[in-house]
Amino acid sequence: MSEEAINIISELMASNPTITALAIVSSNDQVLWQTPSWNIQDSKIISAWMKRKPSVVVQGVKYSTFQAEPEKFIAKNISGYGYIVATPLTNELFLVAYVTPEGDPKAAFVDLYDAAIRIRKVI
Repeated sequence: MSEEAINIISELMASNPTITALAIVSSNDQVLWQTPSWNIQDSKIISAWMKRKPSVVVQGVKYSTFQAEPEKFIAKNISGYGYIVATPLTNELFLVAYVTPEGDPKAAFVDLYDAAIRIRKVI
């Protein structure tokens, strides 16, 4: 990934501290890049989103799908373990974030979406 994209991601995480992990995932669920603190290799988040599945499991934690629209995916752990939020970068690439339980997933989505717009210009 380009240094510019990494800088945008760093700025995003600094400006919204409830976003503690990020990944770039392909449409076939291949993780192309992720923050060191996160391993979502076998999560199939994008497939769950596109197929509008009722839930997704990430690192052994189940998240119930809250919103699954073309530009937005939000899933919530009902036991209070936080949120998974995602938005497209391109038709084939997606920006996926973990949002802490204290975070506001809708506000995190806005920040994620804004970062995705900036990343699209440098990838």
